[in-house]
Amino acid sequence: MLGQCDFVAVCAMSTDETHHIVNREAFASMKDGAYIMNISRAELIDEDALAEALDSGKVAGAYLDLWTSVGTGPTRTPIAALASNPNVIFTPHISGWVDEPQPFALDIFCSNLARFLRGEPMENEVDWARGY
Repeated sequence: MLGQCDFVAVCAMSTDETHHIVNREAFASMKDGAYIMNISRAELIDEDALAEALDSGKVAGAYLDLWTSVGTGPTRTPIAALASNPNVIFTPHISGWVDEPQPFALDIFCSNLARFLRGEPMENEVDWARGY
């Protein structure tokens, strides 16, 4: 499917199975000139492979709401090959933030509270064995 997409959004949990799920092989199979967006976890994208795909023009641009950092504290920066690329947009892991209230979160909480009080399984429960 990657070969058919103009935009690829990476939206997954970080697990052993998803580590570098977007790698050189994935970039090679992408449509020429596609864009990639990572709004989940930095470990899902092989950033060296992304830098190569951007440099070659295989990938036209990237939006990274998070990335693997170099350094610590306020001096943390993405790898130089991505930081210096004008076709990469960085945001400080804020893609999920909105100004409006999120009533669905309250709905899930209320539903889960009622389920809990009735002794029923809850919705969206974390499976610690799976890692998410």
